[in-house]
Amino acid sequence: MYVYKVIPKLRSSSQDSFDYLSDSPLEFGQIVEISFGKSKTFGAIVGQTKKSKFATKKVIRIVSSGRVFTQKQLLLAQQLSSQYLRPLGETLFSFLPTMNIGDIKKLSGRDNSFSKFKNKAGIYVSSQENRESYYLQQSLLSNNQVLIVLPEIDRIKKLSFSLKKIAPQKKVFQYHSFLKSQQKAKIWNHLISGKEAIIIGTRQSLLLPFSSLELICIDDPLDFAYDEDQSPYYQAFFVARRLREIFSTSLIIGESIPSVTSFVGYLQKKLTLTIKKEKRKVSILDSFNNFSKQLSFQKFILQKVQSRSKICFVGPWKNQTKLRCVDCNNEVICKNCQNSYFNQSNGVCAKCTNQTDLCPNCQSPNLKNFGFSYKAIEQSLERSLPQIKNSISPSEKIDQSKNIFILNPSEAAKSSIQFDAIIFPYFDLMKNFASLGYRHKIFRLIYNLPILSDAKIILMGENLNDDKFTSQVKNFDFESFLRDETLDRKKFQMPPFGKAIEIISKAGSEDLVKDKLMKLSKNLNLDIMTLRSDGTKKTKTAKGLFFVATNKWESFKKDLKKALDNKTHLRIDRSDYL
Repeated sequence: MYVYKVIPKLRSSSQDSFDYLSDSPLEFGQIVEISFGKSKTFGAIVGQTKKSKFATKKVIRIVSSGRVFTQKQLLLAQQLSSQYLRPLGETLFSFLPTMNIGDIKKLSGRDNSFSKFKNKAGIYVSSQENRESYYLQQSLLSNNQVLIVLPEIDRIKKLSFSLKKIAPQKKVFQYHSFLKSQQKAKIWNHLISGKEAIIIGTRQSLLLPFSSLELICIDDPLDFAYDEDQSPYYQAFFVARRLREIFSTSLIIGESIPSVTSFVGYLQKKLTLTIKKEKRKVSILDSFNNFSKQLSFQKFILQKVQSRSKICFVGPWKNQTKLRCVDCNNEVICKNCQNSYFNQSNGVCAKCTNQTDLCPNCQSPNLKNFGFSYKAIEQSLERSLPQIKNSISPSEKIDQSKNIFILNPSEAAKSSIQFDAIIFPYFDLMKNFASLGYRHKIFRLIYNLPILSDAKIILMGENLNDDKFTSQVKNFDFESFLRDETLDRKKFQMPPFGKAIEIISKAGSEDLVKDKLMKLSKNLNLDIMTLRSDGTKKTKTAKGLFFVATNKWESFKKDLKKALDNKTHLRIDRSDYL
């Protein structure tokens, strides 16, 4: 009779592993079925012991024919479980993709030794096209396993096609959620066996069973696609950095400008910095509110339309607008967080989601959108240049046959259209939006936009010529900008000098769920930076944002873990805050 330590696939557990008996010898990482309490579940073999006074139950059956998880995956799961305060079993089994039970049974690998590689890490700053070319060049230098992580499946498909065309002899795999069960099982077995491969995938590819990983490339690590929305709620940039440490491998961080986290790593000499500067023609114009008087700018727009060029007007990030009272002409400010931007369609505060129905000055319900909105941009264009009305694509559905597009920043960055001109009509308002990291997002966006080589980028607003940030953007002086940003974040203990913790809780009503978070913050002696709620009529979700100094994080984690329940989880250092 054999005794094994088994990690059960559980959402909650007071300990990580339990002892089970087996009639047959088993391998580390093999999946078995076990009884736990009154139910049955899967478990992973993670060790063997000669005797155990706690082993009273037998393994019910062997599920996989051999090893499924590796020692390195267990180490990564332990780090993610500790960082995100999730049970180890739930975390480890989240690595395993959705597969048919028949394909899981076929999973089997062997314990492979792997070489130590050059432990180098660096930031590569350039356009998206140049970054992808660099990843391909570096991956072709390896005869081991390479991982390239991209935020979009379309880009994954295109890059893998390019790589197969350049180097047909290389074993190249795409890895994303659209793959069939058999394809996922094939990749899993290939990697766990230590065979050479280049994986181009989404965030889930970081959790694969690599055994000889020589290089990790992660592109645009602040993309929202890298925030996992299922347990253990990890952030892919964090996982990539931990994976690099576990394998002592090389890491390339591709960005249009470095994240604050990457830049601090560069200042601390943990990362190298390589810049392949893209020439972008950035110019500054007066406020778009004066568009009717800007004759030379109107002429520029007309010429572009007549030549069938593509022009993009970049609107607010989340279709934000300002509100003004029709009766007293007062500009509305959110009474909850003092923010002045609201959702254009429903009047909800863009920062804290508090509903604003009445003017705080005269209590009138007659509130009107003004200024910063997609509709305002469209109306200004049509008023001054009525002849271009039919050239404007509707904002609700992009018509690529048109010449003028009004897009939010995310749509503009991911567009397949190569623009001849990109215009920020309210750049002065965008750069002053009250949100952590918002200026970094705008800077990053401008140098990540899909434009032609001779295209113009035009920033519009009041007093921009005298503005330091606008000058930094125009001159691609991201180092000066990031030094300023780093000093501000250090002063207020914000990431990467502190932890940004978003605690998400569910309850039956908005009052209950907000009250629950308020009590939790009081018990933990924390100040809530923002509190917002949303959800269905039956279940409400409240999200509270907290900041914790790095030197207090480990002790704070213990208290936080005790305070969490099965209807409360957290996200740590999401893309918004890095």
